[in-house]
Amino acid sequence: MRALPVFRKTLRDQRFTVAGIGFALFLLAWFHIAIYPSYHDSFSQLELGMFEGLAGEGGDITSPAGFLTNEYYSWAPLLVVVLVVIGATGTTLGEESAGTVDLLLAQPVRRWRVVAEKSAAIALGALIAMLCGWVGFLVGKATGDFAIGPVRLLEGVLSTLPLALVYLAVALLASTVLPSRTLAASAAIGLVVADYFLNMVGALVSAVDPWRDLSPFYWSNAGHYLAAGFDWVRAGALVALAGVLFALAMVAFERRDLTSGGREWTAPWRRRKDESAEEADAGFAGEVALRGGGRHPFPIFAKTLRDQRFSMVAMGFVLFAIAILIAAIFPTYRKELEGIELPSIYQGMMGEASDISSPEGFFGVEFFWWVPILLLVLAAIHGTGAIAAEESAGSLDLLLAQPVKRWRVLTEKVAAIVVGIAVAAIGGWLGFLAIGPFVDIDLSPWRTLAATVSMLPLVYLFLGIALLAAAFFPSRSLAAATVIGLIVAGWFLNSLGASVDVLDPWRVATPFHWYDGGGVLLNGIDAVRSGAMLAIAVALFGAALVAFERRDVSSTGREWTLRRRARRPAPPAAETPGTRLSPGPR
Repeated sequence: MRALPVFRKTLRDQRFTVAGIGFALFLLAWFHIAIYPSYHDSFSQLELGMFEGLAGEGGDITSPAGFLTNEYYSWAPLLVVVLVVIGATGTTLGEESAGTVDLLLAQPVRRWRVVAEKSAAIALGALIAMLCGWVGFLVGKATGDFAIGPVRLLEGVLSTLPLALVYLAVALLASTVLPSRTLAASAAIGLVVADYFLNMVGALVSAVDPWRDLSPFYWSNAGHYLAAGFDWVRAGALVALAGVLFALAMVAFERRDLTSGGREWTAPWRRRKDESAEEADAGFAGEVALRGGGRHPFPIFAKTLRDQRFSMVAMGFVLFAIAILIAAIFPTYRKELEGIELPSIYQGMMGEASDISSPEGFFGVEFFWWVPILLLVLAAIHGTGAIAAEESAGSLDLLLAQPVKRWRVLTEKVAAIVVGIAVAAIGGWLGFLAIGPFVDIDLSPWRTLAATVSMLPLVYLFLGIALLAAAFFPSRSLAAATVIGLIVAGWFLNSLGASVDVLDPWRVATPFHWYDGGGVLLNGIDAVRSGAMLAIAVALFGAALVAFERRDVSSTGREWTLRRRARRPAPPAAETPGTRLSPGPR
């Protein structure tokens, strides 16, 4: 038996989420290194002293360390923290809600070891995602000039690890104390958002600055690590805090009474009143449809939406926080950016909104240009998992054995993913709505809503690609790699094509060229562009339906790997009366 089975299984279960977050960090790290020379030339003459607090000890925000701290590390740690919160709240409550925790603990393994191995796998996954960002820095540094060396860049990346460990322990403690994963995730994410804003607002508002010491984000400021190297005192203090919280979580889990079917909490006015509704949550959607006991007319849709609620709501929180931060700093940036001439790459990013000091140009670049990448990560993860995840788990054939058509299974799953992505996107709009009464962003809520909605056709187009790839390729790994490769190629072709004449004619071949968030803020939704992308998305979904209808389904999945297992020799046939096993005739 292999060592650390719980660790290996947890790491395998989260591999697609880790790959998605890692891809986003890689892409954005590469992009920030690539645009830094243009950024420095354009902004070095401006007086932006107000934002030195955001750069920490990185100094001026136009310096390499200050630029990365302000532009990359102001939000990248949020993605990593969300990753560990989602994983940590499922460490105990995820197994308990699925009805498998009692089976797991029935094995000859102690409770503390189960939690320890799961936590270690989540921490390793977060580290892998962070290192993907470091690789992006190295790739960008290899193609351009950047003054910070690889080792110092690695130290800056590792500054997020102690922070991630703290919130992993917080989420783990919440999952052992609170009665449901929903409450645990809400409490942990609420604390993350509060700490994040305490640190960010404190950097801009002197009255709040003394309270920044209470936020773990302050002690993991990457500007300090990029300027002075890895700080073992700060990192050690955060790790020690994480250790104390982890120990408390272990004690709470050892004393906790477990239930085989989970103990998911709901508001009193939405309590389940019959046994059939409980089966719909804990059991199999197809079985409920077969028995006729479920009340929901679309049980697969409801179950899929419920399964993905944590990732979608968490991404909505991230977009909410980023929108508030960007809107809060806009008034000061606006005064300083008036009349500035930007390089061609920035002009290409702004699209029709050519003035960076205008709200359309500023929010088009700082929010609506790269936020779709985060939504595309969700589309790739959930789109490739709509078919392959069930098949790899060995449950797809059981689902299709019920009296339900294949097209309905896929349609309900896709509908749930579409709704979930829309909910996550609306989180950013709610951020603009929340900050509106306090900051004059000079944009109506309807325009920001229109820009938010305009992101969805682009995301749904790549969702269609993910569905078709999942139905066509023999494994989720190949499907995800294909979709991510297309996203990377398209995004960079459109971004670099704005400043490289040779690439400019090819920009029309990528869907990113037909999306223009700043243009929507300026002129409203372009029905022709959005409609064309939605039509392509529907066509891709139709092709995925046809491929799924013709696909042979495996009961245990057909995961593809480069390391093929060697064929073992067939065991000798058992000896039966009247036969002898001998090498040959006498």
